[in-house]
Amino acid sequence: GADQVMDTLWGIGVRTLGDVLALPRDGFARRFGANLLDQIDRARGSLPDARTLFVAPERYHGQLELPAPVHETEALLFAVRRLVVELAGFLHGRGVGVTRMRFDLVHEDVPPTSIVIGLTATRQIEHMQNVLRERLAQLQLPDRVEAIRLVSEETAPLAGKEGELFQGSGKDVEAGTQLIERLRARLGEGAVHALTLHADHRPERAQATSQSAQVKAQASVAAKATGKDPRSSSPVRPLWLFAEPRLLGAEPASAELKLLSGPERIESGWWDDHEVGRDYFIGRDAQGAEVWLYRDRGGQWFMQGVFA
Repeated sequence: GADQVMDTLWGIGVRTLGDVLALPRDGFARRFGANLLDQIDRARGSLPDARTLFVAPERYHGQLELPAPVHETEALLFAVRRLVVELAGFLHGRGVGVTRMRFDLVHEDVPPTSIVIGLTATRQIEHMQNVLRERLAQLQLPDRVEAIRLVSEETAPLAGKEGELFQGSGKDVEAGTQLIERLRARLGEGAVHALTLHADHRPERAQATSQSAQVKAQASVAAKATGKDPRSSSPVRPLWLFAEPRLLGAEPASAELKLLSGPERIESGWWDDHEVGRDYFIGRDAQGAEVWLYRDRGGQWFMQGVFA
């Protein structure tokens, strides 16, 4: 072993590496083995010292043993930050952001409690910690916590943003997306929705709800990119649509409504058994509010929305 080699060298008066190099190489190799001589040559640069390339892991997997069992989730926040900081460093090194992470609370007598969180790609320490804090605040621990574990289950490429000369509109979109994710963490995944456009000419079917925070962010970017007042584009649509069109029961003039523009004809829905045929008008009521009206094929008038 190494100790035996050292004892032998010491016994023959070898004290330094220079003393070793002064010995005959052939005799040294026969007595102590060629492997030790090769190690010395690699240390001096006489032989190539090939090293195995470092390959970074695909996922971050961090675990922290707690110094004492924890019975309340609030007491975990300090330890949580330590793992989140490590995760952020891992994400920076790979140039990605986390889109789904799993946080495990390890117990002694029951299976681990797992929290799975979906995010828009991020590596911001404060945001990840805030979302975890909101989820932990809603959690009832089944048993004391002995250790915690954080795993990045899914990641996505994320361009660096440091050193920007001008602050772009993306900052506001990112803040809005993070707010939605925090609200979902606090209120539940199904509690927060965004409106999305749906390709249908029928007004009551032209929008839908979505649970994707990214949809809201994309819609905001698109609105800022156009730079147009929605009232200046054609066709004009009201801000508020009624849940069901309201029957006027009379001609617009008899209902004290003045028609300002129209008609705009919408005929659609023949393929799904909800066919409509309507002529739309913009009108003004006696109080000066602008409303959206239509006349159906039977000649009846309905009010469907109000302009802001």
